[in-house]
Amino acid sequence: MAKRRSAARRAPQPAAYGTPSKGAREAEGALGTAWGRVLPFAYMAVLIFSPELRGLYFPFQQMEIFALLIVLLFAWVTWRRLSLKEDAWQGWGRFEAAAAALVALYLASAAWAADPRAAVQTAILYGLSLAGLLFAARLDAPERVRLMWAAVAAGTLVAALGVGAAAGTVHGNGYVDGTRVLSALQYPNSTAAYLMTCLLVAYGLWTRQTAPRAWTSAVAAAAASVMLVVFVYTQSRGAWLVFPAGLLLLWASQPAGLRLRVVEAAMATLAAAAPAVVLFNRFFNPSTLSAPARPGVWLAVLAAVVLGAALGAVVPWLWRRSAGVRLALVAAVAFAGAAAAALYLRVHGLPSAIAQRASDISLSTFNAYSRVVYTQDALKIVRDHPVLGVGGGGWNAVYHAYQTFNYYTTQVHNDFAQVWVEVGTVGMLLYLGLWAAFLWAGARLWRADAASPGVPATAAALALGAHSAIDFNLSLGAINLLLWSLWGVVWAEARRAAAGGAGRSGAVARGVGAVAESGAARPEVAAARGEGARPRPRPRRYAARASRPSWGAAAAFHALCGLALLGTLILMLGYASGDAAAQALNRGDAQRARTLFQRAVAADPFQATYRMDLGQSLYLVGDADGDAGLKAQGMAAMARAVRMAPYDANLRTTYANYLLRAGDIAAGLQELRRALQLNPTEPRRYENLAAGLVSAAAAYVRAGRPEQARPLLDEVIALPQKLKAQHDAEPEAAQSQRTPDRTDALDGLAGRAYAMRGDWAQAATLLERGTHVAQQPAAGEATLWLGLVKQKTGAQDAQATLDRARQLLGGAYDQAVKETEPLLGAVK
Repeated sequence: MAKRRSAARRAPQPAAYGTPSKGAREAEGALGTAWGRVLPFAYMAVLIFSPELRGLYFPFQQMEIFALLIVLLFAWVTWRRLSLKEDAWQGWGRFEAAAAALVALYLASAAWAADPRAAVQTAILYGLSLAGLLFAARLDAPERVRLMWAAVAAGTLVAALGVGAAAGTVHGNGYVDGTRVLSALQYPNSTAAYLMTCLLVAYGLWTRQTAPRAWTSAVAAAAASVMLVVFVYTQSRGAWLVFPAGLLLLWASQPAGLRLRVVEAAMATLAAAAPAVVLFNRFFNPSTLSAPARPGVWLAVLAAVVLGAALGAVVPWLWRRSAGVRLALVAAVAFAGAAAAALYLRVHGLPSAIAQRASDISLSTFNAYSRVVYTQDALKIVRDHPVLGVGGGGWNAVYHAYQTFNYYTTQVHNDFAQVWVEVGTVGMLLYLGLWAAFLWAGARLWRADAASPGVPATAAALALGAHSAIDFNLSLGAINLLLWSLWGVVWAEARRAAAGGAGRSGAVARGVGAVAESGAARPEVAAARGEGARPRPRPRRYAARASRPSWGAAAAFHALCGLALLGTLILMLGYASGDAAAQALNRGDAQRARTLFQRAVAADPFQATYRMDLGQSLYLVGDADGDAGLKAQGMAAMARAVRMAPYDANLRTTYANYLLRAGDIAAGLQELRRALQLNPTEPRRYENLAAGLVSAAAAYVRAGRPEQARPLLDEVIALPQKLKAQHDAEPEAAQSQRTPDRTDALDGLAGRAYAMRGDWAQAATLLERGTHVAQQPAAGEATLWLGLVKQKTGAQDAQATLDRARQLLGGAYDQAVKETEPLLGAVK
């Protein structure tokens, strides 16, 4: 026993990660200039503040951060080339190559994508994550640890903004939703996933401190306590289930002598957060939501901060005690805490919002059922496009044609299935390869240096990946950037451990065992790091490349960065021009809109909606000026937009309306039919087609060709039954999101078809339903048709119905009567 304790005390003490030795800094490529210190901190600032840009979910924010990261990466590689004499591609391995290949595949998918602009935007999303990966993988060991602390700071800031929104002192659109905290990410489940990841990183860094100090431990505990309170109030049931598994993985991945630290840290923050959760509910509940300010929310969280800091300051003292004392204390605290919690719950119960969400955790809920359906529908798309998929952003472009019931979601809620939809089996294999390489690196790192900060980074990234299989977290650029940054940390740490020869040998077990018996804190970490172990031979695949930097490689890398930056800036210009053009078009300034849309199309040729809007403005200007050439250009631009985004039912409907307006009835109706095929669960598509058919039939009647109107009216009459058949085919489990079996507007249009056929009884019944539509002009037209039908049949209330139509239509009444009367009974 005495020999074992003595050996533990004599174990070599490693330099702390934050203060490496000179030799370690040289081995890791130490940062010796001002730029070498500033650039990593600039990237960490991006990591911290990117969630506040609405999580980088929206295109313009993604492009802004991507451009900034390109500049930082360009400067970083240039500095390393000039200062450290590194090749631009030095350090690249299969992991980075696979990540770059995935980005390139997304960019290339614009050539075959269902929505080319979405494909380019998704490439930008993954491109900014790739930039983060390359940055993180090339930091030295101390900077990698600082990067992980930056992730903790980012999570703390997200939590603080959520608290401020709940208290009414931070005003952000979508920061709270009822009693759920969304914070700047504006989506509760993604906020929960982000906080969960940052919490696991915080626990990992906190418990692996080489020489823990009271103040650093207090700061870590306070940050974790705040994040834990807000994590609970995101009320994300999926994250509630994944977080314990992630914490268990973090515990299991610790060296044996450090595992108890995770338990102690988790208990400390739970003890600090639990009272705050109760107080938070008292001040943030349905009875107080209408109040402009709820300062009690801040008081509740401040209590968690103070209590967490106090407990965190005590933890280092506890870590210096013997294992037996610590186990006894942990058991006593756990028993007392469980008894207190049981007593409180018996008297007060869980906070109402938490209790309701917790009681609803079940695979039988509609929320769980719908996510399974989303994935099933995604696999239908994969079945039809198995090799290369439908391009980046393709789910949102095509899912309406495959959906099981009438749901609306721009994301699959399963990031793995979404990648499969977007870039097919080729891209899916690349993506799974990235995850496999990451897992392999994490496993190798755990075996070589279990006390490395890359091990908790592995646990945190795995937990985020698990939650992303049931949600769309990684569609938010800020969350994807965090994940890929953790990948970079793990990959760099794995290469460091393998190249350095730190091995998980018998010395590790002996050292940790000695610590467990003696209670020595610092030798515990030294032994866990493998200090004193026999160095392993350095594998050839990890051998450093010769320091012979190539100017050609540097030029190629810089050229790629320049092209990416230039392309992004041009797309941002197109985005700004398109936004200004849309505002001009809404104001009715077609001339100004035309000019701006031309600029937008020139800057962003991938955006189909810009071409459609340009076509509309050209057509409207040409129609106003009597310029047939401009109208033809407008129609050509709209046709090009439809070809670019062939699955977009909205673009086809808009194009169809202009075709009908231009007198091309057959082409216009064909586009409306195609729009219905692309979106058969949306009632509006049936109504649009019915309106077009009735309009075309009326045009044929006025042209003296009623025989051409007859099949169109038959098609209108069949549409309500087609809508009902769609409703009946959808599962009852879809509940209120099933396609309705009828709509007032569609019945009213079918009533017009019956009126034109002279079937007065059916026409009157359906037109009566059509008078109940919410839009006044449509209700007025249906009422007019109903009044004229009643007049034909001699109904006593015919005049009253017509008077009501006059009130609804106003000055348009007389012209409407003049146009409608000749249509009644015109097609026998």
